[in-house]
Amino acid sequence: MKDLTKSEIDELLARHGIVTTASDRHGTTAIGGILVNVAIDRVTGDAYMTTAIGDLSAIDPCPLEDARALEIVERFRGQGLPAREPHLEHMFAHLLVKLGKMYVDCGAHSLNCDRIRLHSTSYHIGTVQVRRAAERDRNEAF
Repeated sequence: MKDLTKSEIDELLARHGIVTTASDRHGTTAIGGILVNVAIDRVTGDAYMTTAIGDLSAIDPCPLEDARALEIVERFRGQGLPAREPHLEHMFAHLLVKLGKMYVDCGAHSLNCDRIRLHSTSYHIGTVQVRRAAERDRNEAF
């Protein structure tokens, strides 16, 4: 296994339209908002996303389209997410799809995105770690 470097991860985030701010890139901690953690791992060959807000978590097949991601987000409505805030829900669902597509695109074995802070009109990305199988193993595994 090989961890991608910070610059490789920054390039992937940019390529997939995942907006990061200067404070995100420099490790300055954002405050407030709803704290979310997202992890994507391969389980028996299939990619699964674990989404956690507070003590609540959901494990689902990795979403690659908005409808699937909205189903995940709706499970948190009123339990971790505000009861009804459509803009926030769509922004969050769209972020989950972008993370899923980034995972698939880079041939990752695992992706962890800790300390995402959701605000009503924006999000801040905390720590991102991407682990990929060694190049020779990657051709066999993917």
